[in-house]
Formats: sequence, structure tokens, C-alpha cells
Amino acid sequence: MRHRIEGHCDCGATRYVCMIEDAEIVACGCLECRRPTAVEQTKALKVSCEIVDVDGRHAMFAARADGRHITHSFCEVCGSPLYYRDDTEPEVIFLTVDRIASQRALN
Repeated sequence: MRHRIEGHCDCGATRYVCMIEDAEIVACGCLECRRPTAVEQTKALKVSCEIVDVDGRHAMFAARADGRHITHSFCEVCGSPLYYRDDTEPEVIFLTVDRIASQRALN
């Protein structure tokens, strides 16, 4: 069964939507993934880049984490972290779980 996933930043200036079959949640505890949220582990929904539609004002910054290149995306208005990309998996986008409005689809 396909699930519609919607998410947004705190102020609503940036939103995303995608349709997924199965929810694969991943967790990372590296410094670069923890830094934007100040938590011990960041959880993200791993999905194909091709199915995510992002709308609004978002910016990106690149960092190195455990030998990988990570690109973080955040809202230009409120600074909320939205998703990140990992150069070791270029076809994938990692949506920050706490920005997902439709949490039931993750179960």
C-alpha cells in the first residue's frame, strides 16, 4: 500500500510531499547529523530522490561526516532542518522524521 508523506518546516515556508511503499527509518549519530537538531541520534526516512517534491524557500550546506560528504537542506526562513543527502547514496534523500506531518504512515 502506498502512503502519502508530507512534511514542512516550522514556519511553513518550505514543504515536501512524496508517495512511498514502505517506510525505511534510519538513524545516525555522527556529529554532522546531530548538530542541526542537538539530539543524540537523528532519525530520517530514506526514500528515492525521484519521488520527493520540495516546494518553498530552502537552502543547503555541505559538510564532511565520517569520511562522507553530506548535504543538509533547511528552510531559509526559520532554519528548520528538512532533509539531507549522502554522497555514498546519491539516489536517496533522507527526510528528517520530526518534520513529517503524516507520522502514521511511518508505522
